[in-house]
Amino acid sequence: VMLAPTLSWDAMKEEFPLARYYLQFHALDPKPDLIYSYFPQGTESIFALTLALGGQTAPQLVTPLFFALSLLAAWILARDCGADPDAALAGVVLAASLPALHWTVSVPKTDGGVTLFLLVSLAAALRWRAQSEFKCVQAGVLFLACAFATKDLAVLGAVPLACVFLPAAWRQPRRLRAF
Repeated sequence: VMLAPTLSWDAMKEEFPLARYYLQFHALDPKPDLIYSYFPQGTESIFALTLALGGQTAPQLVTPLFFALSLLAAWILARDCGADPDAALAGVVLAASLPALHWTVSVPKTDGGVTLFLLVSLAAALRWRAQSEFKCVQAGVLFLACAFATKDLAVLGAVPLACVFLPAAWRQPRRLRAF
């Protein structure tokens, strides 16, 4: 499915035309006849880059790459939560076997990117809680910003993550700078 030309409505009518538009005009400007282009376009920007480097097939491989990296992030989260390697592997295999997830990652869409960035942001929050290094919070906020640059629905993950990141900033000696 990843290598065959996509027939998905989202990819054919929104994501790929926008990536081609970015590539054609060398700018991240909204496409005049596509209302969707006024929303965050982080994944479409990556699609434009890969489209320039590898043609139609390359952007179709971005979402499966996000899927593989999301599984790696899930592995890291499981291990950071205290799971032994066998249990972490079982959890990752269970997550990877969800049919809805397979459908989502087989179509070039923004869902894979926002999932990856939110999982990595959560991993950074857990690392901060374990190590009390503010650099983990900064990395987590960076990945949360990447999730917002990908899709507005990142707000659903941002609310609980803010409950971790804001107290972390409050505990810093230079609070204003931390915020």
